[in-house]
Amino acid sequence: QYLKEEGLEAIAALRARRGETGGVRELFSRCAKSLVLSGPIQPGEGDRALGFTLELVAEKNPYTMAAGQELPVRLTYESRPLADALVVAINRTNPTEKLSARSDANGRVRFRLPHGGQWLMKAVHMIPARADAQADWESFWASLTFEIGDRS
Repeated sequence: QYLKEEGLEAIAALRARRGETGGVRELFSRCAKSLVLSGPIQPGEGDRALGFTLELVAEKNPYTMAAGQELPVRLTYESRPLADALVVAINRTNPTEKLSARSDANGRVRFRLPHGGQWLMKAVHMIPARADAQADWESFWASLTFEIGDRS
């Protein structure tokens, strides 16, 4: 069920083809990033790639945005664009009102964030574990948090 919830239908299908119906051993890594504004906004400031295994990078500074504007975000795996991954955006004020999109061939998604406040964007990527890993699968969980103003 969690594979479907996280947009990992391809992994669920692969497990079904392999006859893997029971529990599996999984290694996971969190790749968490938070954008924080300190002082006045300076031109040219914004997010940048930090080299995480799975990484979300805001291609526009969210602190220069108002609610209702579009935020382009790039998802990379091992510093290369990751296509067809589910990216979810959640506002802290109303976490049940989720926005979601699949990354394009360049690893990009665009979200029109309807509300100001604190946002969490997240994505998961899963691969078969290395033979010596003592696990069946390895998953990487990327997150990006930031805040946008209510100026609309």
